[in-house]
Amino acid sequence: MKAFKVAVFCLFIVAFAASVQAGPVKPGELSQNEKGEWIYTPKGELVLNKQPFYMGVDGRFDQRCDGLFYIDGDKDIPDLRDFRLFYCLGRYEMTLDGPAGRAVSLFGDFRYGQDWGYLIIKKTDGKKVWILDLEDFPPNQWAKIPPSKDGYGGFEVYYHPSPQFEQKIASVKWGEWWKKDSIENHISNVP
Repeated sequence: MKAFKVAVFCLFIVAFAASVQAGPVKPGELSQNEKGEWIYTPKGELVLNKQPFYMGVDGRFDQRCDGLFYIDGDKDIPDLRDFRLFYCLGRYEMTLDGPAGRAVSLFGDFRYGQDWGYLIIKKTDGKKVWILDLEDFPPNQWAKIPPSKDGYGGFEVYYHPSPQFEQKIASVKWGEWWKKDSIENHISNVP
């Protein structure tokens, strides 16, 4: 029995040591810094905020169509119809957390279809990015947006326009799925 307790204790020590091993922090982990303080490194999170268009009879916006949709930085969403406010009339705005280099794309069509527009955002620093108007970028070209004076981060963006794009976000994909050549070829084929 004593040998069993020693084996269980050793197994516990090995498991604990493996969970707090030193090394680079992977995004989305809880770890200790040099001072022994616990810190959390976000893996990246996208928050889509749907703003309703119409006011109710009392002059206020209909709060039933006002809400947030959180998307983890490792979860592609091919179909946003699961978002309870998907069918409400309104426009999206967004925030993006995560490390520099983190990229996310919003598509106006399901399953990452490109015919109804798309927006690619790639962070250039570790600060939160906040975009209020998803259509306020030059069409069909890369643009670099510097960090704001309000403390929000900088980013690179590519916007392929479509009518009412900011109202019809239908899918979300993380990472660099594109190649700049393929985007430029796509643009050169558009009449």
